[in-house]
Amino acid sequence: MKPLFFAKDQSGMTLVEVTLALGITAFAAVTIMGLLTVALGHNTDSAERAIFVNIYRNVTEAIKTTTESSDPSLAWTQELTYDREAVPTGATNSSAHYRAEISAQPSATWPGATSTDAWNVNVKVISIPKDQSVFERNLIFVKEPLASGTNP
Repeated sequence: MKPLFFAKDQSGMTLVEVTLALGITAFAAVTIMGLLTVALGHNTDSAERAIFVNIYRNVTEAIKTTTESSDPSLAWTQELTYDREAVPTGATNSSAHYRAEISAQPSATWPGATSTDAWNVNVKVISIPKDQSVFERNLIFVKEPLASGTNP
């Protein structure tokens, strides 16, 4: 019987093969980690954009309501607050995270048209904790004319 340390037909991996396998695995793991951080960043951006879309939708409804009951010759301003999920809150509510500042100037004009029932509207959304503007849009809002035969 031969001693075990002289056996030629041993199976297993050499130190070089193990080192090479660990190097390939480490390179793949680092690459996947880098891709995960990029994906998480895009996910955060998408979530913030969805919040801003919901705030903007709510703000445009508020603009429509305000302009329907406003005198077209007067400027007006309005301030609305929202929590982290774009749910409207009170201005003094501690969960308020965003503030929408709306200002409207009467008699908006644009190329080829003028209206006495139109406003230039500026919408600015501000992050309350950072006091930083995160979203801003200018738009022209035109009051819908009353249907014929309807009293104002």
